[in-house]
Amino acid sequence: MTKALYRNRKIILIGFLLLCFCSGTGVMADSFSRGSNILVSVATDGNPGNSDSFLGDISSDGRFVTFSSSSSNLVQGMDPPTWLQNIFVRDRIAGTTTLVSTAINGTQANGDSTKPVISSDGRYIAFQSNANNLVLNDTNGRTDIFVYDRNNANITRVSVATDGTEGWGGRNPSISLDGHYIAFESMDDFGEPTGHAGYTYVYIHDINSSTTTRVSVSSSGQAGLGQSLNPSTADKGGIIAFDSSANNLVPNDTNGLADIFVHLKGAKITSRVSIASNGTEGDGESSSPSISDDGRFITFTSKSKNFESGAESKGYGELPDIFVHDREHTTTTRVSKDPNGAPGNYWSHNPSISGDGRYITYDSESTNLVTGLPPESYMKRIFLYEIETESTTLISVAYDGTPADGTTENAVISEDGRYIAFEGRASNLIPGGSSYPKSIYIHDRETSAPTTAPIANFTEDRTIGMVPLTIAYTDTSTEYPTSWLWDFGDQATSTDQNPTHIYTIPGIYTVELEAKNGIGSNRTQKKDHIVALQPRSDMGIRAGTLNLATGMNNTIPIQITNITDAGRISLNVTISPEYARIISIMVNNSVSKGVIIESTINDETGSAMIILIGNTSTFTAGATPLQILEIMVRARAVPGESRIEILDAAWSRPHFAVEFGRIENAILIIHQRADFNGNQRIDIGDVSKVAWMAAGLIEEDFEADFDGENRVGSEDAAKIAYYYVGKISEL
Repeated sequence: MTKALYRNRKIILIGFLLLCFCSGTGVMADSFSRGSNILVSVATDGNPGNSDSFLGDISSDGRFVTFSSSSSNLVQGMDPPTWLQNIFVRDRIAGTTTLVSTAINGTQANGDSTKPVISSDGRYIAFQSNANNLVLNDTNGRTDIFVYDRNNANITRVSVATDGTEGWGGRNPSISLDGHYIAFESMDDFGEPTGHAGYTYVYIHDINSSTTTRVSVSSSGQAGLGQSLNPSTADKGGIIAFDSSANNLVPNDTNGLADIFVHLKGAKITSRVSIASNGTEGDGESSSPSISDDGRFITFTSKSKNFESGAESKGYGELPDIFVHDREHTTTTRVSKDPNGAPGNYWSHNPSISGDGRYITYDSESTNLVTGLPPESYMKRIFLYEIETESTTLISVAYDGTPADGTTENAVISEDGRYIAFEGRASNLIPGGSSYPKSIYIHDRETSAPTTAPIANFTEDRTIGMVPLTIAYTDTSTEYPTSWLWDFGDQATSTDQNPTHIYTIPGIYTVELEAKNGIGSNRTQKKDHIVALQPRSDMGIRAGTLNLATGMNNTIPIQITNITDAGRISLNVTISPEYARIISIMVNNSVSKGVIIESTINDETGSAMIILIGNTSTFTAGATPLQILEIMVRARAVPGESRIEILDAAWSRPHFAVEFGRIENAILIIHQRADFNGNQRIDIGDVSKVAWMAAGLIEEDFEADFDGENRVGSEDAAKIAYYYVGKISEL
């Protein structure tokens, strides 16, 4: 679908849900939409704009909406307010509103900026502005066309000649779906030949090649001898529709009126489409074209009475109707008509066609287009026409099922016809609405009306992980919420519907979601729901170093750090070379309650496989080591040094398992028992020391308790003496 202000934008948004419309008699009116509305011209915090807003455009997926507004409260930093029109873009997924029309130095534009249009992917926003501080060297003192790139926040002026020379500016931009072509109108010739002073032409600018080309020309390339206005683009900028009073764009243009033309840029062919199905030129002026994506259908406003019969019966003079021309079948059909085919009984304006060419929206003061409207209620309302069924539906409907109580106008429609955006000064479009200021609304034709406040709920793609921990939340609230407030538990919040949040500090977090619609709000809380763990590199398991005498027993401590609520810990422990054998494995008393241990000791390899299971408890350790195991070992008779190695160490809890990131192995030193002098052998000094212990002359050392009686006696003194003189082979 084409992109041009008030006539040819694709608009996608979601909204407040509406109750079914009823007619004045209380009977359900089938011709009233049962869709929903939402207010779009709001700040990031959800507060509505404090001054008038005017319709802009929307990306094809409905995420980005652009509009102009003189509101001073839509973004921060607009103090003091200038009350100039500025361009804004709202990200409806992130719930943010951003100022687009900013000066080079980041301040506010010093002139009005209006009529924004946006590319299909939301990257490019074209608009017109008479500010001279948006780009460097803007000295023409005129309204120009600019393009804002959301990827880098750069603003470029495109109403310039191919060589970059500024001219007389431009107005009424239209952007191609890919954003690479911007059509606009200008009185400048931009270096093109055969220009004529005083006429306005339609140009298209290619932002990739920086070329500007006149398109309001005849098939022979002659510039139009009349005003050419209101461009609308299709086929990625290859087809441009516009209206023109020029009589030299096509042969036999003799009506002296503005007509609708289509120019094929590649083929350099221009044709007139505001003609009757039999080829007769219109007898009234035509304007404001909107073209489908493939260029087949063009809808427009016209005062012509000879396109179809019946227009003469209006009785109000030359009142415009909406028509659609099919270039494939060369037919022109009235759109603004009642269920019996009669023309609307008052003005109809501003058509916009869906990209697929199936639907047309327009605003009209006619009261006969659908049943159920008060017969004398002449105010602008939005209507939808379906080409295939030739049916008309009222779109400007209040949330309670009644017609809007104020003016609604300037509708634009999305590519598939689901979403319709419009300007409104009605107080009943949404609950608690206001008729001041003029605001932007979106109507969703495929939603139903809520009858109660939302029921808040959400899911997430994970609940545990290591920092930085990224969690993608998904709103699953029911009853059609229209705004959301998330509290992630770490002092961060979001108004996105489906936010992604990164936890950077380890901890256990409670998450809350408040969902709102026009009827009320509801909050849900998931307590201690997110577990953000230490980085894996901080998750430690370590063995304690041990110095042990030959033939003696002692325990090697196993400690952990920086794990949370582990329900299972597994590891392998190996002593190599095997100067000691593993005798038993015990859970440390500090964590033994409710813990089951499974272990297998392999004497041949000097290793053990160990699993700790928290049957009724879990293991949690911070930076201070927590001892979980005691591995009892018995030194062999030969002194030496062994490595205590921990292998395949991991821990887990429900829905999460990870290997320890930091493993600290240890050393097991086996020294000669009773070698009190430390010279790697038993000498007379060691024999003497044991004798002194037995005599009570020095403090006992239980390495000298050779007979295991828990004391050092004469038998122990005799045993070391025998060993020293070689009468026994081991202590």
